Amino acid sequence: MAPGYYNAAPLAEKMRDVDPDLRFMAMNDFIADMRSGALTFDTQSETTLVDEVLKHMDDSNSEVKNLTVKCVALMIKLVSEGKKELIMNSLIGYLGGNKDDVRDLTSLALKTITMEIPTVGSLANLVANTLVPQLLIILKNPNTKPELILESLTVLTTVFSRLSAPLTKTPDQLQQAFDILRNLLDHSRVAVRKRAIVALANLIPLTPPQTFQPLLDALLQAFSNPAISVSQRTTAVQLLAAVGRHAPDRLAPSATAIVDSLIVALASGPVDEDEEEAERKEMEELKEGALQALEQLVLGCGKEVTALLVQICAVGVELMKYDPNYAGDAMDEDEDEAEEDEDLDEEEYDDDEDTSYKVRRSALKLLMAVIGTRPELLPTLYKSVGPALVSRFADREESVRTEVWATFTALVKQAGVYGTEGGSPRPGKRKREEEGMEVVEDDGLSQLRQLVPPATKSLLKQLTPKSSASTLTAGFTLLQTLNTTLPGVLAPFSAPLLSLMAKLLSGPSGSRTPELTAQLLQFLTQFFAASPPRSFADSLSNIAPPLMTLLSDRFPRVAGEAFRAAGELVKAIKSLPPSHPAKKYAERIYAETVRRLNVADTDAFVKERALECLGDVVSSAGEVTKDDQWMSLLRARGEMQAVGLHVVERVVRDGADGIDKAKWEGWLDEGVDWCLGVIKRGPRAQRVEAFPCLQQLLNRKGSSLEPQTATQVVQDLTTHLTEDDLHVLSLSLSTLTLTLTLLPSAWQTVEHTTLSRVYVLALSGAQGSVEPLLAFVAALVRADNQIANHIVQNLLIQCTKGGVNEKSGKGGIAGYGTVAKCVAVCVQESLQDAAGVITTFAKPLRSGKKESDSSLVLSLLTLGEIGRFVDMSDQVDVFNHSLSYFTSPSEQVRAAAASAVGNIAVGNIQVFLPVIVQALQGEEQTKLSALHALREVVTHGPRHQLEHMADQLWEPLFASTTGEDESTKNVAAACLGRLTTTSPARFLPRLQASMAPGNPPAVKAAVATAMRYVFMDNTQTYDDLLQPIISPYFMLLRDDDITVQRLAIVSLNAAARNKSHLVRPHLPNILPDLYAQTHVRAELVHTVVMGPWKHQIDDGLEARKAAYETMYTLLDTCLGAIDLQEYINRVIAGLSDKDEIKALCYMMLFRLAQVAPTAVVQRLDQISAPLEDTMKAPAQTKDTVKQDLERATELQQSAVRALAALVKAGGLGHSSRFDAVVDNTKKGALSHDYNELVSK
Repeated sequence: MAPGYYNAAPLAEKMRDVDPDLRFMAMNDFIADMRSGALTFDTQSETTLVDEVLKHMDDSNSEVKNLTVKCVALMIKLVSEGKKELIMNSLIGYLGGNKDDVRDLTSLALKTITMEIPTVGSLANLVANTLVPQLLIILKNPNTKPELILESLTVLTTVFSRLSAPLTKTPDQLQQAFDILRNLLDHSRVAVRKRAIVALANLIPLTPPQTFQPLLDALLQAFSNPAISVSQRTTAVQLLAAVGRHAPDRLAPSATAIVDSLIVALASGPVDEDEEEAERKEMEELKEGALQALEQLVLGCGKEVTALLVQICAVGVELMKYDPNYAGDAMDEDEDEAEEDEDLDEEEYDDDEDTSYKVRRSALKLLMAVIGTRPELLPTLYKSVGPALVSRFADREESVRTEVWATFTALVKQAGVYGTEGGSPRPGKRKREEEGMEVVEDDGLSQLRQLVPPATKSLLKQLTPKSSASTLTAGFTLLQTLNTTLPGVLAPFSAPLLSLMAKLLSGPSGSRTPELTAQLLQFLTQFFAASPPRSFADSLSNIAPPLMTLLSDRFPRVAGEAFRAAGELVKAIKSLPPSHPAKKYAERIYAETVRRLNVADTDAFVKERALECLGDVVSSAGEVTKDDQWMSLLRARGEMQAVGLHVVERVVRDGADGIDKAKWEGWLDEGVDWCLGVIKRGPRAQRVEAFPCLQQLLNRKGSSLEPQTATQVVQDLTTHLTEDDLHVLSLSLSTLTLTLTLLPSAWQTVEHTTLSRVYVLALSGAQGSVEPLLAFVAALVRADNQIANHIVQNLLIQCTKGGVNEKSGKGGIAGYGTVAKCVAVCVQESLQDAAGVITTFAKPLRSGKKESDSSLVLSLLTLGEIGRFVDMSDQVDVFNHSLSYFTSPSEQVRAAAASAVGNIAVGNIQVFLPVIVQALQGEEQTKLSALHALREVVTHGPRHQLEHMADQLWEPLFASTTGEDESTKNVAAACLGRLTTTSPARFLPRLQASMAPGNPPAVKAAVATAMRYVFMDNTQTYDDLLQPIISPYFMLLRDDDITVQRLAIVSLNAAARNKSHLVRPHLPNILPDLYAQTHVRAELVHTVVMGPWKHQIDDGLEARKAAYETMYTLLDTCLGAIDLQEYINRVIAGLSDKDEIKALCYMMLFRLAQVAPTAVVQRLDQISAPLEDTMKAPAQTKDTVKQDLERATELQQSAVRALAALVKAGGLGHSSRFDAVVDNTKKGALSHDYNELVSK
């Protein structure tokens, strides 16, 4: 054997051994070698191994054969092209053999190969081009055995679903496959017809629309042809359902005709009692298939079937009651009879020949599809579907009964997503006619609330200790959803509900799973939290004993949830009279909680829940904590420290009744020391958590805060006043501010230990912590009104002596800006110092000497900040000097001068604003500075004063939007927007007039920018003026200029966020234009050559990104007005766009999985391919840089979050491709992140 090649001789020898164990080990070793890395074979070794492995497809040992399947799937990726063909031909030969077990194994091998190879490339081409023709020959042969047909169809289906890229290159072969599969629809074997349907449904997306249309026409004719048998019609509806699942777009043009035909099929006369059982089953299978087809049409062709939803819902409601073998009605039974027959209710109706339950179940799934995808119809569904569902709560078949409950649960969940009682956060109440169905203004929750009593009463009759785990899970899921959506609605049923809970929780632990017990306890927690204590007080004697027992359960999850329920119980009984018997349970809960926390090996989850429960006991029943162990236990250490901080914060906030005041005060002091210790020595995450707890402790101490405690706080927190951790810096400043507020005398300690660091922070710019810094300075000046001048002078000295930190931005303007704000705060809190400070900072302007840029910037910014609240009309020279620096050669000085002039004008608009307006007529450089000054006036000036002078500003501002300088145009447009909000009645018509199509793009761009600021104003005082111009304004989305389009999209985003009630009625007209902006436009993509490199520039990327950002906003604010199918189409398209777009689309998928799971789960096949691509490790080339890898990692994290959300939404089991992505993620590098997200 040549060096470097795989040594196959020893392995081949073991494969030939008569001992099956040796053959098994040889095969296993070969698989391990192939997985460990790329292997290289010489010709002889390759031939030997391929021959030996293929022989084992017919091995006498089943375990060896199973390993052979895995081995073949791996080996075909490594061997030469000739051997790949040999493997495929050999497997096809085995598939056509006479041995059933070999045929089944070969089918599995072929499916495994198809599933594991890349979907594009030479191997995909080989498998598709080799396998499909051979399988078609088998299927075309009339003498082929049905068993071989079934296996061939299974393999072919896998090929169609996975290898679409190579298959679309051979249209003739696809047409041949279509014809063969169509013929198999008439096969005598039902199993063959069903497999052919699945294969055909996977093939149709790969063929042109005209290929399927003749078949569709034939299917529709079958429903009106009386000569067509029931079995043939059943095949037709099953095919329609399968095509609706895999290619709904092919059914959309004919959706109305299809729905009509399906409704006719469902209305096929009732089965006579004396009719043959076989005919009855055929008719029920037809109904089941027709309902499934309707379900797929609702999910995939939502827009096309809107006009028929009334009929569809009526059919679903009617057929969910379909039960020809049972004459009773669940709602007709008298209550007395039901009670007498309570034991008999548990006996399931048993009829192996009865398949009517499948019809009822399919009808319920159809209704669930409507509920999950048509939120605008919810008020109508509450009235028409809700009562019908309640009437079927006692269906005799368990699977149907739980499906009824699940459908009602979905209806209640939608109420939680789209509306709450007393109002609708979903995008506005409205009344409109939609294709014959009236959507009433009332959001329908009152009807839902009326359904709760009969629903709960009926449900509780079905739930007994003898019920199966699946029944109990479905039942309590519904109860939990009701209690979440309508808190307290179950209070009238406290007695029977808690009695049932007591029986379920007190039974033998082996009779229920830990998962079910945990769910029951979660419901109990929620019930205690949402219901008035008096409603269940008399029933606590039933539920409390089993709850006490479960506190010591051996399963951590059960014990943890029991502690959570016990905590809610303690909080609930707090409001009961002292003499109430339930009060005794608090002491028992306290004792068990302390015991579990003192046991060293208690599970971390149980400890966490026990700590929270201990906090509830201390806050709500402090009188039972006589041993004082709670004091040290709450101040947890180690891994429980973060939980302890949360609990202590809550206890301190809520207070503790019944605890001795002296002990309480001492514990508060110890808590302050504990928090300071965590801040000093703990990990960062715990340090961050310790600040809110410390602030609560200080607040609770209030005016009784000891000086030595305050001193300790100041000294310890001063060490964190650095920019090493900006979040900790903000928290430290906030806590110091609180300390000064509670104990003003602490200013002396602050002056000696803290101020020097504050000066450094101010000069560095304090990025991200400016507001906390200003609040601290204000609190310090309020604590000692003599310190203001001292702070100002020291800040000035620091600026003069130390210069500006390099981090503070270009030329130090950010650092000087923070210093200026600090000085202004000092003046605002100590106005008697205003004159002196103004004089000090005006000196560089009045000196007549050439001052440094830094000195001028500091003076101008400071005077501007002070001028905002101090009228400087008596010092006009300061304003004039500031105005003169509009022509400074320094950009920083000009910016500071604009800020100073604008803010001084805010202090007296009537005096100074005309001067700024006059400056707008100057040169371009002066005009830009004047615009910036004007923006300060418009932003910070009193609205009532601006309104009087708005006319003077409008024309010069509007004229500035048509210039050449982009900065000037943008600032002017922003000013126009803010000015419009001061007098909407006057200026909105002017903006509307400027939207006319004939206006220049610059004017329309200015209007779009101005309107963004109008929409950002969330006041509703002028909404009636905005409403009429919404529709004409958003016609700008169709403008020819890409800049105008982008700005219109950005303004739509602002409108959707702040004025969604105005946008919502116009979305049917706006959304098509918005979706059009999400398409990649080839005319906007061009290539730029830069030396040896070529860069592709997409001028439409920013507009596309803005469009997707707007779609994300609409998902939060206007969900009820969105056609989910069209929306999801664009989200899926975005998953193949640039990385910025992909990240946004994964965020949308994450949100869709939460608010519209039914709709998004149906599209998992299309979502899976881009998800799979994103999950792969990023390809690295010589040009790859660190930033590229970081972006790829961030995108992968977004994809994992979306994947986990889709799994939690019930995505598993709906799509084999999606399931494969999930399996690969669990095995890959992102498994930890995925598992953590799913477990939350």
